[in-house]
Amino acid sequence: MITTNRQRRFLQVIVATAFLLRLFLVLAMRGYDLPSDQDHYGFGYETGRVARSLAEGKGYSSPWLEASGPTALIPPLYPALLAGLFRVFGTYSESAAFAALALNAVFAAATCVVLFHLGRAMFGVEAGLVAAAIFAVYPASVFQSVKTIWDTNLFALALSVCVLLVWRAARAWSAGPWLAGGAAIGATSLVNPAGLSFLPAAMLWAWYRNPAPARRKTLWLAGAAGLAALVMAPWAARNYAVLGTPALRSGFGLELKLGDGAHSWWRDHPSFSEAEFAKYKAQSEIPYMRDCLREAEAFIVAHPAGYAGSVAKHFAQFWFGWPADGAPGSPARPAWKWVRA
Repeated sequence: MITTNRQRRFLQVIVATAFLLRLFLVLAMRGYDLPSDQDHYGFGYETGRVARSLAEGKGYSSPWLEASGPTALIPPLYPALLAGLFRVFGTYSESAAFAALALNAVFAAATCVVLFHLGRAMFGVEAGLVAAAIFAVYPASVFQSVKTIWDTNLFALALSVCVLLVWRAARAWSAGPWLAGGAAIGATSLVNPAGLSFLPAAMLWAWYRNPAPARRKTLWLAGAAGLAALVMAPWAARNYAVLGTPALRSGFGLELKLGDGAHSWWRDHPSFSEAEFAKYKAQSEIPYMRDCLREAEAFIVAHPAGYAGSVAKHFAQFWFGWPADGAPGSPARPAWKWVRA
């Protein structure tokens, strides 16, 4: 617990700073004033397109520049949230953009609170306050809050909650934290399933560290896994019924292809290449993604060193801010225009 009023006030100042800093920058930089060309594609890109389709009652579909049918390219929670904003404030309106960016600020401020509780649980109150303070002004978080209408900020919050619940499950003598952790993992996967790359292993770690009898904690772990699966099941079932795959997200083949060094995200991506979009639409989503996967696998087998170099380059671009080749507005291509082969 926070032991003094001073520490409580310090946390309140941190949370307020995280929120107000981001909101100030949104207003100062007019982050809500998004380009209207390409039929407002710059408003959330694929996420914005799916949200518009939902808001217009056309179903979970059409992530690209033009109508293209059902999709599982993006998990459902954030597009559904954005669709709600479209219904309230107007599709692709400045008010909707401001609301989405304000929500980013709320998510970031809430993440500070979660990090405080996680740091306090692990190392003490002071460590929790330091963790929250660092995140409040962490440049990558500030940038993503101010400039990105995507699931990034919501995912950071949800993933932080999962880590906190896993930590608590490792010390729990009841099923509550385990079931809460399972539900949180399921919900987080509907924001972005990337967390599944380590969260199941984290729950196994919690099982190993928990002091309860093995039989009891095994039941808790099974309950958590079952609840996570139950939360994810409707989305997986919908994808199987509509697209023929229970995958939580369908775009792995395309992402692997675009990272192989032989293709470019602006030249070979259905969002920007007219020819690539035509191929996607003719094949439909899942066969198209399988073709992309085969192309990527063939390149990796033939050029393992080249692929490793491409991965290292993209890693540096993502984590250190190096400009990507052919980024929007660069001389390599016009901003948000079809690339005609």
